[in-house]
Amino acid sequence: MKNLKKISRDQLKKVQGGKLLPDYPDMCHGNADCAKYGLTCQVYSGSDTNGQWWAYRCM
Repeated sequence: MKNLKKISRDQLKKVQGGKLLPDYPDMCHGNADCAKYGLTCQVYSGSDTNGQWWAYRCM
């Protein structure tokens, strides 16, 4: 824990995350995306030739 870099308040404000990427249209970003199918947005784990990965999918 002592090797973690401290970031300033301005750097923290510039963090960009949780954006809907056009390359991954099958990923959900909240229950509103899945509600029309009667499902909820949950974490899905899978693996392929690149290794193990996690993504949000309607389940």
